[in-house]
Amino acid sequence: MGTLYRMNFGAGKLEPIETASKGNLKRGTILQMHGYNYPKYVITERRETKHGIIYQAINLETLQQSGHEDYALSWPSEGIKGIHTEITDRVMPESEIKDLEARSNAQTQAEQAEAEHKKLVEQGRELFKKYIPENAEALIVAERHVNESDLMTDYFSHSTAETIILAWSPHTKDIFSEMRKAAALIPETAHLGPGKGHFEARVKIGTNWGSNGGYYHKGEFSHWHHELEEIDGEKPIFATREEAQAFIDKQGAPDGMTSDGQQINFYWDIVEDALEHREKYSMGAGYYLKDGHSNSDGWSVQKIKKYSGWHDGLLASLARRCIFTDKPAKPAPTTECGITKNTALKSVSVQSRIKP
Repeated sequence: MGTLYRMNFGAGKLEPIETASKGNLKRGTILQMHGYNYPKYVITERRETKHGIIYQAINLETLQQSGHEDYALSWPSEGIKGIHTEITDRVMPESEIKDLEARSNAQTQAEQAEAEHKKLVEQGRELFKKYIPENAEALIVAERHVNESDLMTDYFSHSTAETIILAWSPHTKDIFSEMRKAAALIPETAHLGPGKGHFEARVKIGTNWGSNGGYYHKGEFSHWHHELEEIDGEKPIFATREEAQAFIDKQGAPDGMTSDGQQINFYWDIVEDALEHREKYSMGAGYYLKDGHSNSDGWSVQKIKKYSGWHDGLLASLARRCIFTDKPAKPAPTTECGITKNTALKSVSVQSRIKP
């Protein structure tokens, strides 16, 4: 790199800039800017480029990160006038540097996330104009929940890791058939679609009996047929009752046993866990589809009402993933049952003439 010059306005001439002593400043060196509120910086990194040395530094007050070329720095002894940045003789301890870096990085990440969120909100706003009509009163959305409950402290809650808008609806009624049609539109929630369920094939006790102080009731799950119920050590979950019955037919009837001269019989039963949850009560989660309880890990489908407008989180979610086609949204025609599938939108719209 050749000789660099600085204009000395007082002398009216160019003067060479001395850079040899400025190219190896220590990590932790404090820089003092003269002008613009006189901020201080701490050097955290030295980088060599084809244009010279650049020091990465953190503003001690705002925590913002910036780069400083070595030739733009000066020593107090140079007597530079006007706005400039001086190298001081102060060096920050390493422990303080690491703490400052952690706080600065956290702030930078938060600022980047906020900027990205604002960008997504604006993109989503345009997508809403294109795909969600003004007469939409609710959205049917899929949410991926992460269980954050703590049984030890009796705390029950979840966070939402992902939201996907599946469809819009011109009314606010909670109709499960409508939600199920919307759930079938993406692979993540297809297990909540029409005709789907959560079925398990379990062996139950067929006789009331007691032994060695223990008492077993008819209808309780058997403790002696786990291998019969399992596939590769896991109890299978079936999406339909027919699939569960096919598994039972393949496994065959459960063996009985004798206890204290009494014949104990067992039988197969198909146990269903409800996917349609009705929790419209205090502390309830409302109407929703989910294979599990409200706070469990997994996907949920529910209706979100418009109220005064769509919140920014929904706008951003549509920008992250839009399942609608390029054709503008149109209200679905009314049918006798009140539910139709808008194939152009790949969404479900309802114009209900009947009570849910």
